[in-house]
Amino acid sequence: MPEGHTIYRQAREHNRTLRGQVVRADSPQGRFAAGAALIDGRTLLRAEAVGKHLFHQYDSQNWLHVHLGLYGEWRTGTPPLPSPRGALRLRLWTENVWWELRGATACEVLTRPEVTVIRNRLGPDPLRRNADPDRAYARIGRSRAPIAALLMDQSVLAGVGNVYRAELLFRHGIDPHRPGHDITPEQWSQMWADLLILMRDGVRRGRIVTTRPPHRRRSRVYVYRRTGEPCLVCGTPVRTEILLARNLFWCPVCQLRLVTEPDSVREHTTGADWTESGGSLRAKVNAEAKPGDLALIHRDDKGVAAGSGERVAVDVQGERQQLGIPWRQLRRPADLKGQLEVRGPAGVA
Repeated sequence: MPEGHTIYRQAREHNRTLRGQVVRADSPQGRFAAGAALIDGRTLLRAEAVGKHLFHQYDSQNWLHVHLGLYGEWRTGTPPLPSPRGALRLRLWTENVWWELRGATACEVLTRPEVTVIRNRLGPDPLRRNADPDRAYARIGRSRAPIAALLMDQSVLAGVGNVYRAELLFRHGIDPHRPGHDITPEQWSQMWADLLILMRDGVRRGRIVTTRPPHRRRSRVYVYRRTGEPCLVCGTPVRTEILLARNLFWCPVCQLRLVTEPDSVREHTTGADWTESGGSLRAKVNAEAKPGDLALIHRDDKGVAAGSGERVAVDVQGERQQLGIPWRQLRRPADLKGQLEVRGPAGVA
């Protein structure tokens, strides 16, 4: 399904090519004939995107509302008009351009009050200047639903789809199954700021790119549709499952649950913070876990984690559950200076 950045690009192109023009409209398929007649020969005042919804306001005080859904698409070109083909729901044209709409979930003419009803039921849209992230967090922060489900709920957050959902959670190391009320205000603030960057970049590029420069040559996304492929950061196979009828993608290591707060991790270590032993850097923690269940994350003052990637998976060894990072994965001893976190599945403490 096209996500918010795609609809914004479409609104921008409709404004560029149709705004201020007398627009002709018809429905070769016949399914939207009555609606097309209401806007045929009217002047388009503006096109606007809100989340995944596209609105046209005409001088007749009628509004065209389009939601592409999973299969809808717009096509455009210059005159002459091509012969109608397939299930052509709506055709718009002027002397200089034509637009064709097929397969949309919604294509209807509305009054302004009806448009207001649709807009009021949507959550804040990160691409809109007046979007309020606190309104989204008011829903997220008190919900027991998985954060992955909440991010896709358009009444919580408008415009985010499956790709942005999966990639945002990966970039912030958040288990997609984590309840919304476990997301702190600080985490949500960071996620919102990142979402602004990613979606605005999507508008600019015309496609979604979420990988950081060190990983971008291998893929433009971290986990979306990469089931079974090695994680670009830790090498663990990417997992998938169905959540609310949509595919969910995540890395089971990079997105483990946080089991110790960063400020309290030193309470779980013995002796010096970190010691070199047997070619590995190790810290003992009081945790019951199986090998591979925990991960150690190190961030320096520049926000970059130690090792070749942003997160380094570790094994649990011995009765005291040692966590180790192979020395060869560290760039230099100075990389150990910074914030330390321990991540693991729910129930590990």
